[in-house]
Amino acid sequence: MNINLLNSKLKEIFSNDVSKKVENHGLDKNKKLIEKIYKEKIQIKTIPILEMTLLQCLEQFRGSKKYKELSGLEDEFDRVIKELKLKDESDDYIENFTNLVNTFEIFYSNKRPRKPKKKEEKTIE
Repeated sequence: MNINLLNSKLKEIFSNDVSKKVENHGLDKNKKLIEKIYKEKIQIKTIPILEMTLLQCLEQFRGSKKYKELSGLEDEFDRVIKELKLKDESDDYIENFTNLVNTFEIFYSNKRPRKPKKKEEKTIE
């Protein structure tokens, strides 16, 4: 499932229903907003970003590939590392975080899904 998420476009990910805890604007608020962005074609820089996959964002974030639409995202990785150091996180923690970011899709492609729990049959006595 996570590999499918990595290959999903941002517009698909953000079009999913929002949390049921947010009731003010409806579960499909994001979907309606994205449809409006595409229909009006006013935010011309946003549409190419919404067409990017989560994997492409991750690649830009870690600096393994560059996409002009996501320019600047790679700076966020450096900012996160600096913040971790300022919070006195251990070198091991920072190294583990960096390794996970760099091998994220490999890590999840090797994961085996859990077996679904069997529902217990209720007996009526």
